[in-house]
Amino acid sequence: MQKIKHNIIIIDNLNKALAQIEEYFVKEGYSVSTFYSGKDAIKKSLEINPQILILNLDLPDTDGISVCKELRKNDDLSDLIIICVGEHSANYIQMLVYESGADDYIVWPTQSELLKMRHKFLLRRRKKELLDNVSERVSVFSNLVIDKKKRLVIINNINKPFSKKEFDLLVLLSSKPEVVFPRDKIFKQIWSNSYVKNDRTIDVHIRKIREKIGENFIVTVKGVGYKFSNN
Repeated sequence: MQKIKHNIIIIDNLNKALAQIEEYFVKEGYSVSTFYSGKDAIKKSLEINPQILILNLDLPDTDGISVCKELRKNDDLSDLIIICVGEHSANYIQMLVYESGADDYIVWPTQSELLKMRHKFLLRRRKKELLDNVSERVSVFSNLVIDKKKRLVIINNINKPFSKKEFDLLVLLSSKPEVVFPRDKIFKQIWSNSYVKNDRTIDVHIRKIREKIGENFIVTVKGVGYKFSNN
């Protein structure tokens, strides 16, 4: 049995050429759903969260630009690749398409091979974007995972509760492993808008962090400050 690669939705207006595209994607192992109504396609997109949507601008119940705008309002579909096709070659039409949030616009009719190549290119680009976003959002150090977006700290697959300042301090130190952060720089970065009662505040937070993730990650540099080590 052939493995399904991606969910694809094709929003069509009974265009025979797009029917050939559907046949191609099915043969390639994609799960394809075809709709002739923009409203039905929006509803289905929210249900199955497809990876790719091929959108004909000319639809019986609405226009493709409106469909694209509606889909882009939903954060759950932020990774959706939208390829619009249409017979309009005017620059202002293409500008409207891209402004609505589409990833690509192909003037129809065209060779089906172009659409195939474009969708593969967009998949590669989106995969790279996702990997880049993950690397910026999540830091992994041995058995320690720091998710900056979700503000999670996981050690040995166990989620550890962190206060805001504890988390911000850990993120600061881990942002530059093996680099020593002087105490005054830590104060400026973490407590710039707060009143700190005494010089022991940093030490207290470091102690609490060590209690949660272990003693090895944060090293004290006497007379200077602290550094993060992954050794």
